[in-house]
Amino acid sequence: MWRDTTVNMFPGQTALIDDIPSPNELNIGKLHDGGSVMTDNCDKAKKERRLLSESIKEAAVQMGIAEDQIKVFELACWHHLRNVWFGAVTRAVSNELNDELQDYLVEIPPQARISTEIVEILRKVEKECSGQANYKKGHGDELHHWLNTYHPGEYFYPFARALGGSRQDLGLEGSPALYMNLRLLVPWLNDRMCIKQDNILQKCLYHLLCSVEVISMIRVLSILHVAVCIPMRWLTGNTEDLEGFDFSMLDMGAACELLEHAMVDVAETPELFLDEDFMMNIFSDLKNKVDPFADYLNYMFTEKSSHPIGGSRTQDDKVLPYDILIAELFYPVRNENRQTHNLSIRLGELIADTMLIELRDKSKNTWEYLSSCDGRYSKKNITENDRQETMGIMSHNSISESNHAAATFSLKTGGTIRIDHSCAEGQTRMNKDFNRGHMAIVTGKGLTPGTVDLVQGTYHHLCEELKESLVRQPGKM
Repeated sequence: MWRDTTVNMFPGQTALIDDIPSPNELNIGKLHDGGSVMTDNCDKAKKERRLLSESIKEAAVQMGIAEDQIKVFELACWHHLRNVWFGAVTRAVSNELNDELQDYLVEIPPQARISTEIVEILRKVEKECSGQANYKKGHGDELHHWLNTYHPGEYFYPFARALGGSRQDLGLEGSPALYMNLRLLVPWLNDRMCIKQDNILQKCLYHLLCSVEVISMIRVLSILHVAVCIPMRWLTGNTEDLEGFDFSMLDMGAACELLEHAMVDVAETPELFLDEDFMMNIFSDLKNKVDPFADYLNYMFTEKSSHPIGGSRTQDDKVLPYDILIAELFYPVRNENRQTHNLSIRLGELIADTMLIELRDKSKNTWEYLSSCDGRYSKKNITENDRQETMGIMSHNSISESNHAAATFSLKTGGTIRIDHSCAEGQTRMNKDFNRGHMAIVTGKGLTPGTVDLVQGTYHHLCEELKESLVRQPGKM
């Protein structure tokens, strides 16, 4: 359509037509040479991935490519893989607590809303303790005033967002703040109930956060977050930038094998789950190889600082949240946390067993990256050529997820917009086709003018004639 419109608008200017690709050049067969198809882990997505890979191979054969020269990788998004593991872990831990507390839970009336599901607990905390924009019956403002009045200079860990949808690793991400804020939340809830005793949400939270079993759950999930979730999340989000450190997308399998070996050790010796030297060095082999990975973990756990309660902004008053968190996780000083020792070891063993089941489950995806399962993308089976071909490839499909989000935004704001138009708008926004390079002149976010290259979108690199014909509605002159 663009070529036809250009011919009609600028007859005789064949050079313009030569700059526009012809439709037959848009061929998925071009992905035959180390192309990759990535999806999440649901059965329908895996089927679509397989069918698309087969279509690429068929198109390549029709282009005259020999079958032994066709190589297409069918990959899984590691963000989704990680979430599947942790979703199973949080369910297993919650079910274990239900069994542990069964005789007590049956005596609690349903209207008390008592639940051992970690995500439900996090949502209750956000409703009661965060700002009241999403839940007007909460008391976040009162908590903020109480903290500033009675605990100035202390650090209050920010809660993870739990309302309005959640990822499966939310149970891990939200646990550290809850674990460290218990010492403040429990006395505040007690004070609130002394004022008004009929608030069901406050009473529910008070009883949950005073439970040794619930604190044990929060503790072990916090350990899993700092020891496994944070490192794996960083590796997944930065794989495409680690080619200079000889780390490719397929090397994520090596990281997964390190995790598998660690979980085997914990399953055999559960006390290791509460051993800082062991848990915080699961990925030490990769830290020694990938310098940015080591730098990130060192920054997060020993250097990242934040301001305490009370509004002080002086450097001397800053605290190291993760350093304090790790110390209280592995060497607790508060009595309520020390009482969780035996149950935390038992839950740690359960977590290890659950992780091993998830990693090796052949109805899912992770096993394909494990040598113990003879996976096709494991260290045991991949060739060095395969590893090199996946250098610079993302380990996640966030670029597709971003397209979905942009299209959804267009649908919501456009009202009666056609779905193909909303998808086109989302795609061109994500590809930055019309980008004017505005970040080159932004001074906020710590940026200095001139430190960011002026990169304009593809549209601005076209000649004026092609710009005009591209945006002209076909058939309209």
